Amino acid sequence: MKFACLGVASLLCSTLWAQTPNQALVDLTDQIKTALQQDDMDGANRLTIKLNLAIYKQLKITTATPKEKLEQLEKAAPASGPERFYALSGLAKAAFDAGDSALADSYARELLSDAAELPKDWNNGNAIFFGNMVAGRVALRRDHNTELATSFLLAAGRGKGSPQLNSFGPNMSLAKDLLEAGERDTVLEYFTLCRSFWKMGTQKLDDWSAAVKGGGMPDFGANLVY
Repeated sequence: MKFACLGVASLLCSTLWAQTPNQALVDLTDQIKTALQQDDMDGANRLTIKLNLAIYKQLKITTATPKEKLEQLEKAAPASGPERFYALSGLAKAAFDAGDSALADSYARELLSDAAELPKDWNNGNAIFFGNMVAGRVALRRDHNTELATSFLLAAGRGKGSPQLNSFGPNMSLAKDLLEAGERDTVLEYFTLCRSFWKMGTQKLDDWSAAVKGGGMPDFGANLVY
């Protein structure tokens, strides 16, 4: 039974990591695994209750409207410190999805500023990527500035990657926006830049490049969500 529980906890940890940036959920699954390894069933049960509550709260966010999601994330976000730095990517994307371009741009600029001050933080690569991605989407949607948007896209591609970007791949939302604006050469250059950190995505990048060169729109799938 103990080993079965460990397997479930390990699978849950992997699933949560793939679906949400909430590190607290991942930490809780690790604590449950440790408790099970130590035969601390009471501790594992208490932690499981906390995990279920945390998952419920996360589900409320993921099923909310874009505006509701933004409000919930803002309410939960710290005012300063490392935890705010980790929350900014989600805030910037949520603000954009909610249609608040000014706020999305503000969060994106804050994210890039913090990234410049924290070059050794594990979140640095994510911050550079998503700060540029959201700023580029704002430049295109609000300001109709294609040139600025393409510069942000390439800046995102020039980032150093991160554990998440290296595994699941880069978000392609800005690339899709620019393809719809006719910027095929820039998007192909972006694909090339992404190869430097997304080694696991070589085949997808090949397929997407072929689709763009053929005049089509790639099926980016989950890479419009990550």
